[in-house]
Amino acid sequence: VHGLADVDPEKSRRDNIGKTREAIGHLEQAQVAVAKDVTDASAGVLKDLRRFQDEKEGDLRRYMLAYAKSQIEWARKNKETWEEAKVEILKIDES
Repeated sequence: VHGLADVDPEKSRRDNIGKTREAIGHLEQAQVAVAKDVTDASAGVLKDLRRFQDEKEGDLRRYMLAYAKSQIEWARKNKETWEEAKVEILKIDES
């Protein structure tokens, strides 16, 4: 039974070469598909990173503006307090 399969070793060799070439073709096609998938995935990740960075920059801009506004308001109130204190101090000096 074992000998029957190898009746024509040249034909078996050609068949194996054909199967190997076919397998190589399938693997090359798979390699192209996987390379495209990797490229697409990388582009998607970069797009998400850019979007995230834009969002974070916008958040930081809003935080800094809010902080600056609160500092301006604090300075305004502080100035008013000192102006009121100045009036009271001048009253003391006059008496």
